[in-house]
Amino acid sequence: MIKNAIFGLLIILLVIGMLFVGCDNGSTEEEDVWSYVTSFSQLNGTWKLTSYTTTYSMEDVNVTVKYTNATITINSTNKTISQSGTAIHTYSGGNIADLWPALKNSLSYMNQWEGVTISNINDSNYSFTMNMNNLIMTLDDDDNDDFLTQFQINQNGTKLKKSDEMTGEVVIYIKQ
Repeated sequence: MIKNAIFGLLIILLVIGMLFVGCDNGSTEEEDVWSYVTSFSQLNGTWKLTSYTTTYSMEDVNVTVKYTNATITINSTNKTISQSGTAIHTYSGGNIADLWPALKNSLSYMNQWEGVTISNINDSNYSFTMNMNNLIMTLDDDDNDDFLTQFQINQNGTKLKKSDEMTGEVVIYIKQ
């Protein structure tokens, strides 16, 4: 009798286990298969990066950049790239107190770029905000090859993957 009860319990556990294995976990998303971009036309369109924070060191100074609402729009016919979004830069450590005046002075140069506005310069925590609104760059043929090799695209053409140049972290853009 105990043997039958244990056998019955094992059968019930096996059936419950099979139910869980066979259940739909609600995910309909297939795993992305990535390949390198080979043509500028694969990048055509608007791509969005909702939020991304990266940290790196430069000359013993820690740099944290938080990107929000970042988009890139690529026109493959004209070979132009338009960028929009916000990047909050914060510096700490090392001799940032000594370097800050020179860095802060260079911000006025960046503020002259069409489509870039530097704001919220904060001397107490060594930070500033860079707003990009339709910052446009045009690529020539030499730039084109270098630009293409930075990206991988998924099998559906709906996501771009790029490694952050400073940290090597992977950044994903979603086609809009």
